[in-house]
This record gives sequence, C-alpha cells and structure tokens, in this order.
Amino acid sequence: MAVRVAYTVGKGTGMELADIFDRVMTQLSTIYSVPVELHRSSRIYHSYFSLLADCSNQIAIEEEKLLDVLHYEDFCKTQAALGTRVTFKTAINAQSLYLIRQHFQAIKMECFNQGENFLLLIRDQSQGFYTGELYHHHYQCVAAVNLNLGSNEHSISGDSVSRTCQFSKTLTERIIAYSIDRARELWGDAAPDSVNMVYKFHLFDGVFSLWAKEWSKMYGVKINLVQPDTANRNILAFGIRGRQLMIAGNEWADIMHVILLNMFGQGAQETRCTENVYLHPELHGLSEYQTVHGSADDLAGKGIVNPSATVRAAAAILERHAGCKGIEEAMDRALLVLQRHRAVTPDQGGQMSSTDVVDSILDILAKAKMPANALNNQHPLNKFVANGEDQISLGKKTAILLLNFQNDFVTKEGIESEYRGDMARMAGPISHIPRVIDFARKQGHEIIFVRFLGDQRFQLPNLQHRDAVLGKQPKCLEGSWGAEFHPSVKPTPGERVFNKQAHFDAFLCEGFERYLVEHGYEHLVFLGVYCDVCVDSTARTAFQKGYYITVVSDCTTTLHLPFQDSLAFLERLCGARVITHNRLIEM
Repeated sequence: MAVRVAYTVGKGTGMELADIFDRVMTQLSTIYSVPVELHRSSRIYHSYFSLLADCSNQIAIEEEKLLDVLHYEDFCKTQAALGTRVTFKTAINAQSLYLIRQHFQAIKMECFNQGENFLLLIRDQSQGFYTGELYHHHYQCVAAVNLNLGSNEHSISGDSVSRTCQFSKTLTERIIAYSIDRARELWGDAAPDSVNMVYKFHLFDGVFSLWAKEWSKMYGVKINLVQPDTANRNILAFGIRGRQLMIAGNEWADIMHVILLNMFGQGAQETRCTENVYLHPELHGLSEYQTVHGSADDLAGKGIVNPSATVRAAAAILERHAGCKGIEEAMDRALLVLQRHRAVTPDQGGQMSSTDVVDSILDILAKAKMPANALNNQHPLNKFVANGEDQISLGKKTAILLLNFQNDFVTKEGIESEYRGDMARMAGPISHIPRVIDFARKQGHEIIFVRFLGDQRFQLPNLQHRDAVLGKQPKCLEGSWGAEFHPSVKPTPGERVFNKQAHFDAFLCEGFERYLVEHGYEHLVFLGVYCDVCVDSTARTAFQKGYYITVVSDCTTTLHLPFQDSLAFLERLCGARVITHNRLIEM
C-alpha cells in the first residue's frame, strides 16, 4: 500500500521548494522501491511579505490570514481523516502558522546528540506568547470569537498593541505525556526518569509549581521546573550530559535553536528541517515536517534557493514513515560531499542553481544504490561517489592516530584536577575509541599510538614556569600508571608507540614524521585528547606538511575551549573532515 504524504505550499520560494520536494520524493521512492502518494494543497499560503505586498490595508491582511488559516486547517483535517500521517510544508506567514499550531495543539520535536549525550527537546508551540488570536476595535476575527483564546488588541489610535496568551493545565499534561512516550520510543529502557520544563514559571503565581507536583505523581517521573536563564547557564557551564528530556516554552526554545545546532555540530538553520506533531485528537498525531528557514521572498524566481532543508525533510519522511532505512544518513553524506566540493548554492559559497544541486544529490543517491560495476566512470558526478569521500581513507593511504589516551587524562582519578571529577566529557571517547580501534585493526589500517610524558626533566623552562604560575602538577610521569594507555586500547605487539616528551605536537616526537613518510601515509584519522590542545597542535602541523585530516568528533573532547568551536576551527583552518565514529565505521 502506498504511503500517503501531503504537502502545503507558501509564497516566496515556497513554490520552487514544493516542486523540489515533489521531485525528490518521487525519485527517491522509485530508487528505494517504496510507493508514495503525494497530495498537494490547492491554496498557496501567504508569507509575511506577500501579505504586505498583496493587501492594501490591515483589514485585508486580517481577512487573507483568516482564509489561510481556515483553508490550511481544513486541508490537514481532511488528510488526517483519509489516513495521511505525515505532511511537509514550506514557510508561511508566522502569525497564521501559530494560530494553526495553537488550534491543533502542536509541539515541535528536535533531537540533538553528541557521542553518548542526547537532548530530546519538545517545544510547546500551542501556548504562550507565540499564540493568540487577533482583535481590533473596528474588526474582529471570527476564529477569536469562536475559540476565545489569547489575543492581540490594537488601540483605536493605532499607537499600541496588546497581546495576551494562556496556559492550560490539560494541554500541558497532554504535551508531557507525549514527550515521555516519545523519549521511551527513542531510548527504551534508557529513557530519563526526570523531565526539565523550561518556562518563565515565576510569572504564574506558583500555579506551575503546584501542577508540577501533580504531574510528577501522575507520570511517575520527576518534573523539574527551570527558569530560562538557569537553563542557559547550565547548558553553557556543563553542556548536555547523558539523556535529557526537555519541554520548553517556544519563547526560549526558538531563540536557543541556533545555539543548540552549533553546540551539537548540526550546521546552520538554513540547511535543517524539523518535525512538528499535532496533538489535537482530531488530527490523530499528524506529523508535519518543515524547512527551518523562512520564505526567502527576495530569492523567489531566481532558482538559487538552498534546497538542503527540503531534501532532508523528504529523506526524514521516507525513513520514518515509509521504511527507507538509512536514507537520512545517505542524504546527509550526499550533502556533505557536495559542500566539500562547493557544489552548492550561493548562500553556501557555491555557484550552483537549486536544480543543479538537486540533480547532483539524486545522482549520488542513485549511484549509492547501484553495484560498483554499474557506475558510469565518465559521468561528471561520479567523482563525488568514487573519489573516496565516502571511505575511511579518502582514497589515500591512511593511519589512525591515537593521542594521549592515557589514565591520567581519561580516568576519573586522573582528570579530577582538570574536571573536578566530572567524567561526562569523557563518556564518548571512552565508549567509542575502543570500537574504532578494533574496527581499524580488522580493516587493516595501522594504529599509531602517541603517549604524552610530562616529567619535569622533559619540560622546557617556559613550561615549568607556566606550571608554577598555575599550580599545575606534572601528569603522565614516565613509568607510572598515569602514563599507561587506557586498558581498553592497549597497543598490540608490533604496533608503533611514540613518546612525546612534554610536547603537545606529535611531530616533535623523535622519528614520528620519518615513520609517516617512510610508510607513505597521506591521511591521518585523529582520535584521543584533547581536541583543543594536542589534537589541534598535531593536526595543524600535519596539514602544513601536506597530510589530509579526519577528526572523529565523538572520540575526542576539549580541555579549555567550547568543543564545537574547536572542531569548526580545524574544519576551517585545516580542511578537516569531521565525522562521528558510527559514520566512520559504516563507510
């Protein structure tokens, strides 16, 4: 049976992106042999700028917005009644959109992960400042009269506007129930036993605090109320540790979205899609995928709108609702390959049209499903498939470089002075590095171990001075337990070990560079600690000496700098390929 997928189209660049969505869904469903039925809304919904351009006065704007809302809601209800479980939309006017989300009791679900750390963020889109109907003294919106929800009220003089909003205990309970169920679906037995709710709850006369006690008993999990500024402080100070479920007011979550994308290395908003879910019973849990970027009216008709978010949405729908396993990751890899070759639209530093980018993506994905001998070596896009971008080695002789994975840097006892006993930052490297090492050995890639020895007799006078000023004690003393490699990654007989005598840069080890040259290595894959110290120092020198660089992001961490800043710096300065251990192993 074909999977029903509906989609709605906004003005601006919406019509171009809708055509791209239709084309990508159609071709990928053929490539993956999954039948899909596409159902397009008959109305083109306004963007903010098209309302201003097409309407002569405020009353006309209100009438058009109301028509958009009523048509959109009717389309979604009809599709849900016919069995559609997923939709896609391009950007539309935000005020119309949030009326719809208020009526349909919408949440937005976003997953962020880095190594063993996961954040499931549920954004409450159905309550708060973003919601509210419109009232005017001279004109009143029918929907507001019928629904009696929040409102904007404009003064007769036109020199002020008031906005009111409401929070419902019943609706918030529905959001909490959905969030806990979704966390259990994602994480199973590892689902969190507490929920952090980020709202400005101090403004509600203690009502939220009373409700939270009831909710904790009702759902069997601890409900923690967190002020937005406290959430910000905790995230900046500690990052995200373990598995966290967070339900947040849209006022805070909307602002934090770009920060979380950056923190978790997921790129710019312009390239991302996201999932909304309608919790109103009449919609049967209808999912709606959207581009995160706006309508980009200034680009309409130019053929250069960035299609990344739209094609990612198509892949997400096919994987999560049509059973096309692996297509999301395949899409991410295709986009990464194009980005590395600057085969992208102008906003990403390229010169390609939207159509050219989509052509390239579809060619890459089609070839990824073909047998190797079926590839046409003369095809100009074949370089993206066969040049090694999707291989561990980048098509070059490769060594795996493990830096400083020693007890003094990795174990709780060893790092207590650096992280006050906090092992959260080491969770990813400790878990993933042994897996990468084991895989690399089986694949025949050499592992080169680099050990730091911090004995005072190896230190130059300036390093001794620094340690004296900062009160730092030498680490990884030669012959000590602290200098030994972590038990999970002991070198095997015949594997080469180089000792750094109080240096950050492995190229300062005697014989290290000569060994790489003699063995013909061209590409180094970096694991170990710390990304902003020894990994950074060694990678910079390697790049300047002509080596290609890969950094396995969840097999390292930082000591001083924000983690994502350190990775981004290596990408920009050294052209480093930054990938996760899962992606490395699956190549």
